[in-house]
Amino acid sequence: MNRDWTFGQKVAAGFASVVVLAVAIGAVATYGLRTVVSVKDRVITVNAQNLIDAEKLHALREKNSASLRGFLLAKEGTFLDALRVARTDSAETLARLRKSVYTDEGRQLLDQIERAERDHIQVADQLIALRQTSASPDSAVHAYEEQVAPKRDALNRQIDAFVSRENRLLEDGQLASSERAASTITLVVGLSIIAILVAFVVALV
Repeated sequence: MNRDWTFGQKVAAGFASVVVLAVAIGAVATYGLRTVVSVKDRVITVNAQNLIDAEKLHALREKNSASLRGFLLAKEGTFLDALRVARTDSAETLARLRKSVYTDEGRQLLDQIERAERDHIQVADQLIALRQTSASPDSAVHAYEEQVAPKRDALNRQIDAFVSRENRLLEDGQLASSERAASTITLVVGLSIIAILVAFVVALV
């Protein structure tokens, strides 16, 4: 059928083929770029921030323990003030994580952290009340090691599990964005080669 085409029709058909391929290359490149940017944005704004907040929980846990031990030894109100601040910061950090975590496993780990935190606070408050009445520093510290320390260790294990989970999500996000970028580059290069070949054939015709 193309034997009946005029010279102008052949040129127009060849030019149209090149244009279609150029548009396809642009569309693929744009889609790939947007996808890579979206994945990278989630890695930076969600996964990385969750990991930072999870590590902050560890730091607050240490501050909490240090303030509690300080009060048990010195029985000074400044340690209780520091303890209240640490607890408030922990609650705010957990609330922030609750809003940004997007997997069921992550939400379950946060539930476990919150339960461990409540158990730890309950035992710590009982020990604080005991120290405020008649307990000696030595007996209070001994009670801390027997009653509070196990709750503290359980809480730390839950936080560690959440940190490990967020680390995996961060690594998976980085890997996914790299793979998407590589596949987009491969597809664009392939379409570019096809476009060059079409242009060459059109030139010969």
